[in-house]
Amino acid sequence: MGGAWIGHTARSFAQFVEPWELPPIVLDGSRRATIVEGKTSEHDMAQFALIELRGAGRMAFGGFFEGGDTFALCQTADVAEALGWFKESAFWAPESLRGRPLYHVL
Repeated sequence: MGGAWIGHTARSFAQFVEPWELPPIVLDGSRRATIVEGKTSEHDMAQFALIELRGAGRMAFGGFFEGGDTFALCQTADVAEALGWFKESAFWAPESLRGRPLYHVL
C-alpha cells in the first residue's frame, strides 16, 4: 500500500462537538471534506470556536484529545480554506495546524 496505514494509535476524545444533523445522502461519492488537526493555544476559546464553526456549517464534527490536540471534519474540499478558519481564530498554534482532503462517505 505504499506506506499507507503503517501505524495507528487509538485515542478517545476528551471533549467532542457532535454533529447537528446527518449529512445528506450522496450516491456519487462526491462529498469532499477536509480533516484539520492541530494543537490549541487557548483551549477554552478553541472550544467556542469549534461550536461556532459547526453553527456556521463549516464543520461537521470535531473535538479535543487530552493535551489539547484537535480533530475536526470540515465541510470544504479546499484544505487552505479550512486551515484559514482555524488560523484566523488565533486559538490554535499556527505551526501545528495541518489539513488533508478526505472523501466523506459515512
